[in-house]
Amino acid sequence: MSTLDREREREREERRVTAGVLDGVVHIATRHGHLKVLEVLHKFRANFEARDTQGRSALHLATAASNFMVIRKLLSLVRE
Repeated sequence: MSTLDREREREREERRVTAGVLDGVVHIATRHGHLKVLEVLHKFRANFEARDTQGRSALHLATAASNFMVIRKLLSLVRE
């Protein structure tokens, strides 16, 4: 494997790990009702469709908590 190939592989791995971290943060921000954090995560292209280890999306969490402000925010961000 050439140096360039190794560098490209490292960059792909960093993007994959970063994306996974952002996806987890979406769930945390949802649980705690942090609307501004959700907006920032959307700007950084976090995956709002990601599922947690129990198969729940951020929208599932917000709905289970009856947090209508977060539900509204998640729906508006996903539509953008």
